[in-house]
Amino acid sequence: MKALILAAGIGKRLKVSLPKILLRIGNRSLLERHYDNLLSLGVKKIGIVVGYKSQYLIKCIKEIDKKKKIKIIKNPKYKLGSIVSLVSASSFFYERGELILMDGDVLYDKKILKKLIDTKKKYDGYIISVKKYGLFVNFDNGLAEGLVHKKSLPKDHYIYNDQKETLNGKYYNNFFQIGTKLSLTIKDTDVFNGKISLNFLTIL
Repeated sequence: MKALILAAGIGKRLKVSLPKILLRIGNRSLLERHYDNLLSLGVKKIGIVVGYKSQYLIKCIKEIDKKKKIKIIKNPKYKLGSIVSLVSASSFFYERGELILMDGDVLYDKKILKKLIDTKKKYDGYIISVKKYGLFVNFDNGLAEGLVHKKSLPKDHYIYNDQKETLNGKYYNNFFQIGTKLSLTIKDTDVFNGKISLNFLTIL
C-alpha cells in the first residue's frame, strides 16, 4: 500500500508563511504525524507533492525520512490548484499497490486511518448495462460505477444478446442482465480517466 500527500499549496486562509504541512500541533508537525501514522500502519511508500517554498519543505522531509520511504514530487505550477498536483504525480498512480490520497494540511486521529485501511473492500451494486466484454455496475450508494470484465465472471462460455442486454453462460447457467445485484471488490482505479475496474464475487 502507498500514500500520496498533496502538500504544494499556499496557506492563504491560515496566513502562514510556511507550507501548511509544516504547521506544528503540540510538539510535532503535520508532516511528522503523517509519516509516523502511515508507516506504523503498514504503508510502504509515501509520495509528497511539493510546491510552495519547496526547498524548505524538501529539507524538512529529508530530515524526518530516516527509513527512505518518501518520494518527492515537484509541482512548479502549484498556484493553479490541487488538480495540477495530481497530474504532476501521475507516475506515482501507476505504480503497483493500493493508494491512499491525502491532503497534507489535515489533522486526524490515527484510529480513523487504521479503520480506513482495515475496511473490507466489499461492495454491493446492480448492473446498469451489459456488453459483450463485461458488465457496467452502479454501486448501491450511487456514488460511482465500474466495469466487471467478462474475465472476472465465473468460468463459462458466455453468449451475449445485444437486444436484451444479457450474458448467458452456456454450461453452468450463469446469467446476467440489467438490474441483477452483485457483490464486488475493487480491482483497480484509473483516477485520470475516471474508470473503476471491479472483481465479481457473487450474485445477491
